[in-house]
Amino acid sequence: MFDNIGMIGIVILILITGGAIATQLYEKRSIKAALIAVVSTILLSILSTIIYNAIEPILSGVESDSSSNSGIIAENGDEKANDVNLPEPSPTAENHAASSNENDITGKTSISGAIVNEGQINTYCFTTQTGGTYRFDVDLSAGVDVRVRISGENGSSINYGTNALTIDLEEGKTYLLGIEYMNGACDYNVSIGIPSEITDITGSTLIEGNIVYQDQINKYQYTASVSGTYRMDADVSAGGEVRLRISGENENSINYATNGLTIDLEKGKTYILSVEYVNGPCDYAVAIGVPIPITDVEGNGPIYGSITYQDQKDKYRYTAPVSGTYRLDTDLSSGGEIRLRISGENENSINYGTNGLTIDLEKGETYIISAEYINGTCDYLISIGVPIEITDISGNTSVSGSITYQDQKDRYLYTAPISGTYCFNTNLSAGGEVRVRVSGENEKSLNYGTNELTVDLEAGKTYILSVEYTNTSCTYTLSIGY
Repeated sequence: MFDNIGMIGIVILILITGGAIATQLYEKRSIKAALIAVVSTILLSILSTIIYNAIEPILSGVESDSSSNSGIIAENGDEKANDVNLPEPSPTAENHAASSNENDITGKTSISGAIVNEGQINTYCFTTQTGGTYRFDVDLSAGVDVRVRISGENGSSINYGTNALTIDLEEGKTYLLGIEYMNGACDYNVSIGIPSEITDITGSTLIEGNIVYQDQINKYQYTASVSGTYRMDADVSAGGEVRLRISGENENSINYATNGLTIDLEKGKTYILSVEYVNGPCDYAVAIGVPIPITDVEGNGPIYGSITYQDQKDKYRYTAPVSGTYRLDTDLSSGGEIRLRISGENENSINYGTNGLTIDLEKGETYIISAEYINGTCDYLISIGVPIEITDISGNTSVSGSITYQDQKDRYLYTAPISGTYCFNTNLSAGGEVRVRVSGENEKSLNYGTNELTVDLEAGKTYILSVEYTNTSCTYTLSIGY
């Protein structure tokens, strides 16, 4: 209704109107009528004020009652609104802060709840205690689905999946887990797979653990004690299968394989060994095969060692004392078989053979002898057949020696005193057999025969006379006639 200011405005309007009428009458020389108009205007203003003062309290009471009734209606309206079940709003930083204590699931491995309304989102807060791969699996009432969502602390979505989610999370950060309505009401149970902390296993040859959830990755830190070929073999419980992975310290993958992995590592470098879920939960024991440090062969051996794991390579450094044909032979325990390899000092392979190897080496050069796994564990002994120094037998009519290893070649320098036909005959121990060969000074073969040889030589020329292994060890005496 009107307030005091409104009433004053009406009075002023009456006065102005009356004054205007009186002015017109005065201009028409109707002085009496003008006086009457002025007096009437004043009386009308006074009367309006009296009437307003009389009815104002009544009007104020009605207004007050009306306001009270409006408040009651609004209150009743709120109560009625509170009886309506509305869907929960999408998670925000504000409503998370209000409910963070109630819905904090940090450290829990399972939670339960219910979706009852379309559009409903149940939000949980948690802070990671370890970094790594997490897994959220939802067990639901029949015939419905939910969306599993991980968001940052500010509510921004990071990733989501239907009924399950695998996601990498950072240590010490706070995240929101949302269980969201998709196609029906349901009860749910969420299993939370939490990765274990990375542990240092340097120096260990066996690690044990278990895989309990899909996409689980157990990580171990390992510093190689020696450069060489390592082997990781996983023994898993029935039905289990794991992936073994080696990564650099920066976690960039180098190589991986299922249940077993062979890989070359460098001494002093740190790597990450991961045991990863493939197709089922299981217990595991991972054996780590560590190569022996490379060692120098003392003299001409023999070399003793053991092959204990798949793809093992034992390496030995050897400097040839003389140029010529060498033979590496192995004596192995039952069921064993190994590859013998000769490489240069730069470890580039020169030649190899199974259980034995014949090879020409140069005096003073250093080589790497490798004993390598083929198909079984075993103990081994490697004997090294070393050739004799080439000697000059010019002027001699005979020379004696021994053949002691396969593919041995005893070589002698011989300068023919005259031109003509020469006969080289051998006297051998029982069962012995040798090859007699004559080559030019450039070592190109001119002729050869078994146990004896007839050949034409030129006076003054120097030849190489060889007595070579054929089929067994023996002693010999070589006679020279012309």
